[in-house]
Amino acid sequence: MRLRVPGLIALTLSLGCSSKPAPDAPPPAPGPTQVSTESTAPESPPDAPDAPTGELDGAHSSTQSPATEAEAAAYYAAAIAAAKKQEPKRVVARLDGREVVMYQWEAPRLIVSESCAPQGKLGSCKALDAVRDVATKTITVGPGNPSSYYCAPSGGELESATYDDGEDSLCRYSDGSYAATWSLVYVPKFGREQIEKK
Repeated sequence: MRLRVPGLIALTLSLGCSSKPAPDAPPPAPGPTQVSTESTAPESPPDAPDAPTGELDGAHSSTQSPATEAEAAAYYAAAIAAAKKQEPKRVVARLDGREVVMYQWEAPRLIVSESCAPQGKLGSCKALDAVRDVATKTITVGPGNPSSYYCAPSGGELESATYDDGEDSLCRYSDGSYAATWSLVYVPKFGREQIEKK
């Protein structure tokens, strides 16, 4: 059975019956679906070169539960260890007429403000704490950009930013630090994958 909800990810359920929907069956009502932070969110932002192809209009769900604090800390440590082996890229985000210097590490797709990484060296800030702890949260994903739903549960406030090469959503934290919303999705996932490879 194929569930369709406009604006959400497609999910096909195997229930031991025909995969064809009933001809007169109405589509399910739109609305958010409860998922864990280890959801099946797209592998990359929709405008990224390696974005998955296919429908993005069905239900989005996951059966995995949130990570424990120890697991989240291990995922974060593995991801940060990989990031520290790279030279970050310096980018400038424009938010409501002001510029914020951000540093980006390709693997694990970590993007944080300079206040978290003075001169590109990772330090400490609320944004990095949120990236570490977000795997312990249960996230409700609705229509639109899945990563934007990770900001509020991680303790931040969503803001839109523009760069020379496009737009992105950032999450602002109480100390004034920022993390890209996609970092909240990918850093824990990357760290978990690094641990599973061992």
